[in-house]
Amino acid sequence: MKNHLVKIASVCCVTMSLYSVTSPAQETNSWLHNTIEKLDALLDARSITTDTDYVARPRQPWTLKARYRLASNYFSTIDNYGGNDYKYFFESDFRTSAGVSANYRGLSVSLSVKTSRQSGTELTVNYYNNKFGIDLGYTNTTHFSASENFADLWRSDDHKDDLGDTRLTAYSLNGYYVFNHSRFSFPAAFSHSWIQKRSAGSFIAGFSFYTGEFDVDLSLVNPKKAVELHYWIDKANMNYVSVNFGYAYNFVIKRRWLLHASIVPGIMLWKNYTADVMKLDVNPSTGKVVYGEIIREGWPKRFFDNTGTIRLSVNYSFSKSFVGFSTVHNFESIGDKDVGTVFGNRWMAQVYYGIRL
Repeated sequence: MKNHLVKIASVCCVTMSLYSVTSPAQETNSWLHNTIEKLDALLDARSITTDTDYVARPRQPWTLKARYRLASNYFSTIDNYGGNDYKYFFESDFRTSAGVSANYRGLSVSLSVKTSRQSGTELTVNYYNNKFGIDLGYTNTTHFSASENFADLWRSDDHKDDLGDTRLTAYSLNGYYVFNHSRFSFPAAFSHSWIQKRSAGSFIAGFSFYTGEFDVDLSLVNPKKAVELHYWIDKANMNYVSVNFGYAYNFVIKRRWLLHASIVPGIMLWKNYTADVMKLDVNPSTGKVVYGEIIREGWPKRFFDNTGTIRLSVNYSFSKSFVGFSTVHNFESIGDKDVGTVFGNRWMAQVYYGIRL
């Protein structure tokens, strides 16, 4: 009997041992645990030396944030045809959206729902730490207005031209490097994955890549406008790569308030800006607009074509939460006044509330 009990106990021990090795649930949990540890070690950026009197990690790895955003695209073109300058000012309708974002040690993904009537899509993915950061963005913006006078864009619809289904599709990639990363924290003001404890500033270097296509809906051009202008942009392609250098500063007031301001201008190393310009006329018998030949125009290449980013933010922190306002402006200016110029500004402003977990 004793021998039988010993044999049964041995079989049970072996069975339990085999189950502990081959259990799919435990294998999955072990793999998931190891993966999370590796990701945490990578994102925690332990190799980056920081002065803890100035910056510190929040104790909580997760940051959840809700925000309400207002954004728009604006750009102007001046083109010379036959010795005459043709000015166009374009602006998209204001886009409003409400969204949420989840941030794990600097890696952030956001989801937004538009609250305005304007259709379109926006997607952003970014990663910020104190030493470097990167933004990847995609926008598909519809419905623009245009005018020959800049002031008309801010007035009633009677003073500007409705461009209907005009669409801007664009991709962007931006990166930065912070020289004083031991004391200055860029993400403290924007992704909130770090905390700025004392005021500090830093020089910043970076790069930008942008590619966009502006496809104009000409179906709403009225005969009177066609007679006045003779030419109208049908499609424009905007592409550039730039290197940037600027300065940023975080101003801390009583450990609760954080004010941020930065400007990082850049020089375009490469660009390719072209426009398909359509000749317009009016059929005298029908009074309808006649679309003529398309002329492909390219803006001249100059060394000092420039771009840049301006950021401002105000943030107030509680024990485990925060509230604030921020705005970002991306701009570019290219061309020669004797041939043609383009100035663009893509901007957004938002209010937000966040909590750390």
